[in-house]
Amino acid sequence: MELRKGIKLLRGSPNTLIAGRYVDPGQPAERAAEIVAEVGNTPVVLLTHFHADHLTATPEDAEVYAPWGEELFVSSVKARLFFTHGVYMENAVYKGNDLKVAGLVKPGDRVGPFEVVPLPGHTFGHVGFYAEGILYAGNALFGRNTACPTSWTSTRFWRR
Repeated sequence: MELRKGIKLLRGSPNTLIAGRYVDPGQPAERAAEIVAEVGNTPVVLLTHFHADHLTATPEDAEVYAPWGEELFVSSVKARLFFTHGVYMENAVYKGNDLKVAGLVKPGDRVGPFEVVPLPGHTFGHVGFYAEGILYAGNALFGRNTACPTSWTSTRFWRR
């Protein structure tokens, strides 16, 4: 579904935003093929946070950018599960894979068309990605409102 020229939304759990790079590949792992078909063989992945349901479909050889402070949990299944559940469980439903982190994003950074926006709460380093009037908020908002056109630049919530 095209939200704006050059910005698409792939519906899923969670939704995936594509604008040259893509945000939160989601799950299941088989979704990776759909993402590669949209963006090519070596996609750039931007993660809003470290939870496995947002990174399980990361294609092999993807260039992965994690929120600053959450890179350990993106790069290590064991650390991710232990931090999330207090115990490592080999048969966890959502666990993803160990991912090589190519770089970090932090609030105020620009990555391609996106401005990185702080949205802590769901996780300590949770970020959103803002471009062309669209805020992709990961799990800061749930349901159909996870990616929504917005004019928040004029509200108290959004200050530049």
